[in-house]
This record gives sequence, structure tokens and C-alpha cells, in this order.
Amino acid sequence: MPPFPTLSRVDLGEFYRKHADLEYQALMLLECGSGEKSYPSKRRVNNNFLLSCHHRHCPDCQSTRAMRWAARFRQLLDRQVTETQRLDSPTPTWVLITLPGVSTLPRQVKGEIDTILSLLVEARTKNFWGSTIRCALAILNLQPHPEVSQHLNVVPCAKIIALLTKPGVAHLNSGALLNALRKQWPRPPGLKPENTPTIVQISVTNEQERSSASRLIERAIQYWYPRPASTANFLELVDQLNGAQQIHTWKLGRIFLKESVIQQDDLRYEREYTRSRIGEDLPTTLSRLGNNSDIPWNQPIPQTIRDLTRVYY
Repeated sequence: MPPFPTLSRVDLGEFYRKHADLEYQALMLLECGSGEKSYPSKRRVNNNFLLSCHHRHCPDCQSTRAMRWAARFRQLLDRQVTETQRLDSPTPTWVLITLPGVSTLPRQVKGEIDTILSLLVEARTKNFWGSTIRCALAILNLQPHPEVSQHLNVVPCAKIIALLTKPGVAHLNSGALLNALRKQWPRPPGLKPENTPTIVQISVTNEQERSSASRLIERAIQYWYPRPASTANFLELVDQLNGAQQIHTWKLGRIFLKESVIQQDDLRYEREYTRSRIGEDLPTTLSRLGNNSDIPWNQPIPQTIRDLTRVYY
């Protein structure tokens, strides 16, 4: 079960449809997966890549992204465990570190996200982090506030899945790792215990445990913000998340490089459809257009643009 109620692609489409300037994004969502498209003109799409809307907040597309990352992580775990068994060495120690931010309103989320990301960058420069954590995958999450209505306040946080070094395992067992994290994670005074860092060890010895670990990654990526109560709250949240990179890697190696590139494409795609309103057709045309180009989604498409796209009209 999801950690909180989620919105379907149709639900989100209706949120966008209620805002006149964003109706074209509603069409993107509502027609995701369908070969029949009505934006920016009625046509049939035969390119499999363009059947999905690739919208940043589409639940279906986000589910695909989450499964892709989870599958890569499972490959990494299987490879690691096989190698340790061959060498008769200790099983790798993975942990889930949660670094919570401060409860905030949807319209103020961006500032808290920026603070969290800057603290993460600073933490990576410290010797303790470098000697303790061999590699890590940090996932941006927005959690409902435990006491205030989730419709009003959210708590941005970073969920870090980290592989510990041999000294890191010793620091974990002694409690030094948790103490260091709480010391290096400055938060306003007076916060409750749930607002301080936590560490949970992830067991990966057998196949069932590795499957559970990969599902943890999948859920963290797929359900990364709570269900909003109103169209206004949702649009405020979307505006704050515009351009925010959800997944950050640190020394994960070649296995994740391809997925990192895909995430960069998602962000580039978001910039294209939010600026130009032409939706799926811009990825192949942006390099030929000026930075100030604006092609209204509900206007006829110039023939030169039609010739550049990968869409069959």
C-alpha cells in the first residue's frame, strides 16, 4: 500500500484542467499512453517513446521511472552479494538515512528544498562522510506533517540509501554515525524527535531482502509527495518543485549513469513544456529554436517545426 493516498493520472489532469493556462498539460496527462493526441493538434502518434506524456507529475510515468531505478539498484545488490560470496567476505552493509527538513506550506517548499540540498552538498565535503559512506543514492521526498493536516503542511526530507565502509559499519554499531548526522544536520531549536535524522539498516543477504530493498527505492521515488487537498495547493506545490532534481547520486558507479542521464532529460523536458506549451514535440526541436521561442499549444504548428519533429501527423 502507498504511504498515503495518491492521485491518479485522471485526477491530476482535472487539477490542471481547472487552470485555464495549464489546460494543455491536462491534455498531456489525460492522453498519456494513447496514440490519439489532441495537443497541439489532433493526430495519431506512432512513435512508442512519445506515447507516454513524460510529464514530471504523471503517476504512470513516475511509476515507470521508479521501477527503472529500483531495477538498477537490485542489479547492483545482486552483483555485490555474488561477489562477496565468491570472496567469502562480509555482506555489504546498506542503511536508510532520513534527514528531515522543517514543516512548511506548499508555497514555501522550494526554500526548504534548497536548504536540504545545500546541507547535503556540505556534508559530502566532511571527512567523516567520506570515510563512512562508500556510495549513496539520495531521494528528495515530501512527507505529510505528522500532526498538522497534510493538506496544509509538508515536511521536505532527504532519504539516503547508503553503502557503508568498514569504518562506517563500526560507527553505525557504536552509534557514532547517528550522533554525527544529528550534529551535522542543523535544524531550528525546539523541533520534536521526529524532525531529527534517523538510520535504519537494510538487510540484503537473501533474494527476498534484496527485493524489499529495491521496493524501498521504488516507493521513495514514486510516492514522493502527499496528495494535496485542493487544486490551489497542488499547483503551488508543482510550481515549487519545478526544476528540482529528485534523485542525487554519490559515487554509485557506472550502473546508474544511464538513469542519471534520463533524469536530466526529464528536467529538460519539463522546462520545454512549461515554457513553450507544445508538450511532447519539443525534445527534438529545442536545439533548433531560440531561447525565447514560444509556440502556443493551441495554434497551428509551422511546417518547419512539423518537419523537425519525430511525430507522425
